[in-house]
Amino acid sequence: MKKTLLSLTALTLLLAACKKNEEPYTPTPTPTPTPTLTVPERVVGVWIKTESKSVTTTNGTAGPETDNLASLTSCAKDDLYNFFANKALIQTEGASKCRPTDPDTVNRGSYAFTANDTQLLLTLPTGSATDTFNIEEVSATVLRLKNRYATMAGPNTVVIENRITYTKK
Repeated sequence: MKKTLLSLTALTLLLAACKKNEEPYTPTPTPTPTPTLTVPERVVGVWIKTESKSVTTTNGTAGPETDNLASLTSCAKDDLYNFFANKALIQTEGASKCRPTDPDTVNRGSYAFTANDTQLLLTLPTGSATDTFNIEEVSATVLRLKNRYATMAGPNTVVIENRITYTKK
């Protein structure tokens, strides 16, 4: 009897000591990873050219850096570059037009990727020569390109390096 009474007392104390959790358990949700966009997916959209600079080097001697945007009229500086998923590229007038009667579409062309998406090939307008640019940066808001080409001007070797930055609209 003593053992039963002792066992019942121990069981009562044990049950009294256990306290029910008042708040139900809510597991922490596992965050869904944000998908990483590929370079071609990041390029699709509407961009405006925010920087265009070049350096001409003749026979190994670099000239001064040229700000190519500075020479453009304001109505050309705000043009938009529409990169479509089907690889079409359309340059359109921005907020201002040089002449009110100008069409909205300035140029139509195309683009493609090469070298494991590290180079962008631009053909603008359609049917013209294709320019190859190295992609220096591509993010959700910035597309930075660089190209370089060499030519002979008489006995001189001339190398022109262009850097163009676009900002996503």
